[in-house]
Amino acid sequence: LINSLVVTIPAVILSLGLASIAAYGLARYNIPFRRTVLLLMLMGNLLPPQILLIPISRFVELIGYYDTLIALIAVHVGFGLGFYTFVLHGFMRDLPREIQEAATIDGAGPGKIYASVILPLTRPALAALGALSFTWIFNDLLWSITLIRSGQKMPVTPPLLALQGLLVSSWNVIAAGTVIAAVPTVAVFLRFQKHFVGGLAIGAVK
Repeated sequence: LINSLVVTIPAVILSLGLASIAAYGLARYNIPFRRTVLLLMLMGNLLPPQILLIPISRFVELIGYYDTLIALIAVHVGFGLGFYTFVLHGFMRDLPREIQEAATIDGAGPGKIYASVILPLTRPALAALGALSFTWIFNDLLWSITLIRSGQKMPVTPPLLALQGLLVSSWNVIAAGTVIAAVPTVAVFLRFQKHFVGGLAIGAVK
C-alpha cells in the first residue's frame, strides 16, 4: 500500500500540473500549430499499452531505472498527460476571455494569470481528473509487473494477484486483501465526489 501511494500521489500531481500548464498555453494563447500539438498528444493515448511494453521496459533498463518506482511514476505521467491536457484544454478554452484581459490590464503576467485566475477556475475539472487518475494509477497492474521486479518495491495489485494459487486459492484472504486495497481509492472518491460527479458533465451542456 505504501509503494502504491508513493507512486500514485506524485504521478497524479505531476500529471495534472504539467497537463494544466500545457492546456493553459494551448487554450489561452495563439501558439502555432496548437491544434496539431493537441491532436498528437491525444493520439498517443490511442496506442495500446501492450505494444509499448517491450520498448519502454528496454529503454528504462538502458537508462538504469529498471526496478525503480521513479520509472513507474514517469510511465504513468507520460501516458496520462495527453488525455488530461485534452480535457483541461476544453475546460479552459470556454472560460471567459474578459477575465484574462482584466488581469492583464491590472499588470498580471502569464504566470500570475495561470496561478491566480485560471487555476482556481479549473478546480472542478482538476478534482474530477484527480479522482480518476488516482484510481487508474493506484489500481494499475500491467506496468507494475513490467517495470518492477523486487518484491519490496511492488505496488499493491501484483501481490493481490499472487495470492491466487494455481490449484487452490484462499478466497477469504484474497477478499480481505482486496477490501483493504480498495480503501484509499474509495476514500479519494468520497472526498472528491461532488467535483467528480460535476466533472463528468464538463462540456456536455453549454
